[in-house]
Amino acid sequence: MTIYSFLLNWTIGILIFGWAIYQLTKLFKNSKKGKCGGCDSSCEAKALMEAAKKRNG
Repeated sequence: MTIYSFLLNWTIGILIFGWAIYQLTKLFKNSKKGKCGGCDSSCEAKALMEAAKKRNG
């Protein structure tokens, strides 16, 4: 195993874990606001939530 492959593996690992941490923090920020992980898309859960908000005031 050469030093280049070692550095490449570490770099790829850091990028993967960094992306995962970024996605998890984004998910937790949205969940604190009362949103689901996919609230940027128009899913059935979002439509049900909006309908419930309209009924309850």
